[in-house]
Amino acid sequence: SAILDEGFPNECVISKTPLGGERIFSDLDAVEAVSLLAIKDLDFIVTLDLSGTVLRHRSIFIQDGVILGIGDYSLLAGIYGQPDLVVDGSRKIAVPGFFDMHTHLARGGVRGLVADAGAEAWRLLEYLERELDAETVRKLALAGALEAVKSGVVFVADSYYFADKVSEAVAEAGLRGLVGHLYADFEGPFAGEVELEKILDHVERGDGSGQVAPALAFRSLDSVSRENLRVFAEKARELGAPLMFHLASSVEEVRRVR
Repeated sequence: SAILDEGFPNECVISKTPLGGERIFSDLDAVEAVSLLAIKDLDFIVTLDLSGTVLRHRSIFIQDGVILGIGDYSLLAGIYGQPDLVVDGSRKIAVPGFFDMHTHLARGGVRGLVADAGAEAWRLLEYLERELDAETVRKLALAGALEAVKSGVVFVADSYYFADKVSEAVAEAGLRGLVGHLYADFEGPFAGEVELEKILDHVERGDGSGQVAPALAFRSLDSVSRENLRVFAEKARELGAPLMFHLASSVEEVRRVR
């Protein structure tokens, strides 16, 4: 939430907006050790106000993960004091963090292996994923999460196997998100009642109040029985949990559902 305070010169925008999952990777060890951080003289600061304001050559002061102010560097330094660390903002753009509402972060690790597989891509992907273990998924998800951070993403909605490990990776990267254990009755490398127990356990153990909240997730409408679709719907209502699945992702899926 940002307000324009006309009592300050140079269109200084003062806010108290938590950064949430955002982190600034210039010198990470240095950033984590400082109390007051400044990003000085950014070329552009893109805002989300109703008029679509884009600020030019302004600075951002941040303290303990909270944006204190946006505006002229000298003015902000006069208000908040000299920063412990100054990051050069020239030739850089500050934008609001992106929310990526459909991710499978760990699949980034096999992206190049199936890119040219054509119609057999899904079958090859299932074969590869069948060999995965929890720790490998955590490492692949962490790589995907860091890629997301570098792209300006601060929130992900992810569904994949070994969801607890994906949740750990998302939190370690500094993101916020929803993470569900991907389920299917009929298709995929991991399917069946054992997987259903895992997804329900994943959601029931989380209270949704942390940095990463659990979600109910299944692959698609044609990969789950009508009985288990009802189970998902009832659990979502009972627990107040988000429900994630692929909808109409292929012509074949639509045909089978109809």
